[in-house]
Amino acid sequence: MVEFEKNGPGKYQQGTGNIEYSITYEALVFRPFKGEVVDCVVENVTPMGFHGSVGPLRLFVNMEAADFDFNPTLKTYSSIDGVEIKKGSEVRVRLFGLNFSKDGYSAVASMTDDFLGVMTSG
Repeated sequence: MVEFEKNGPGKYQQGTGNIEYSITYEALVFRPFKGEVVDCVVENVTPMGFHGSVGPLRLFVNMEAADFDFNPTLKTYSSIDGVEIKKGSEVRVRLFGLNFSKDGYSAVASMTDDFLGVMTSG
């Protein structure tokens, strides 16, 4: 919530003990959708891929089909061009699987498309 303002007096709800207020507020919302391109920050690198985040959204990118080699000692992915994906890297990905639950947002994403991939190496 960005801005909150309580308007006027409260109204007592008979028999419940609750008080009802009319309020005005301004909020920032985040609702990702399938096919959306987002910029994520890499949080964890594993042999299967990497986990990243975009605000409250947690995502996973499977690296099996990508042209990157995994280094288990450094926990990084490296390409022939010398591009690295490691913790803290910024990567542009496309969302293709979304899950919304009471525990939060999660997604599966891909970076194997035009104009996607590493933006900065952490």
